[in-house]
Amino acid sequence: MTQRVIAGAIGLVAIGGGLFTILRANEPKPDDAVQLETLLLADPVKGAFLKESKQSLPEDYAAIVPPLLQRAVDMPEAAQGFDAIFVQKMQAFQAANITAMAGAETEVLAEFADKQRDMMQMQRLCELAMSDNPTTLPASGTDSRKVAVARDIALLRAVASGRTHAVTRVDPTEAQDIALGEQLQAKLTPKQVEDMMSGALVTQPPAERCPVLGAYWRLIADMPAQESATWTAFVLKSEAQ
Repeated sequence: MTQRVIAGAIGLVAIGGGLFTILRANEPKPDDAVQLETLLLADPVKGAFLKESKQSLPEDYAAIVPPLLQRAVDMPEAAQGFDAIFVQKMQAFQAANITAMAGAETEVLAEFADKQRDMMQMQRLCELAMSDNPTTLPASGTDSRKVAVARDIALLRAVASGRTHAVTRVDPTEAQDIALGEQLQAKLTPKQVEDMMSGALVTQPPAERCPVLGAYWRLIADMPAQESATWTAFVLKSEAQ
């Protein structure tokens, strides 16, 4: 039953989308990529994400971030397109590591579910995550950016944990699926239930899907850690197919 909700339930564009506007007009222009990296690492929002990726996934960080920073320094005009390129690369990184995430430790996956719930329950963030067009959050949206970064950090930790531990989990049983479906229906409108049951939900615009996904992730995140991790891994594996 809940498989009808899963398609696109993670949101493959959101990672990194709350972070970057490189070299705003009122910011000093760095002399080199190292200086630019230092400036970004010192930022209370951007820096948290970059520090986590540099620490947890150093090879991935080295392959993605320094070359882009160097390009932004060498070609100042390229800084204007940095955001979109960065988000596209992080989108590809996330898509390539969905299966690894599913093998993360229980506590790590449960934490990811918590942060995913927080993001999906913020309508604007959810719509960005579901969008077909990678984008970044405006600098003015500090609270939204913090929620997005917290989710992205949880995702990085899940990738790192999954690569190391590769935990194998049994999928939820049919009875568990039915029970979750019934709980979800109790939180939705009749129209939302109809769209979910018919499969029409997956073709609707993000504004229509997000209330359902917010309710879905809240149910998963509120479960005990072991059950939450089981469901989160199931969603991730379904996304990877």
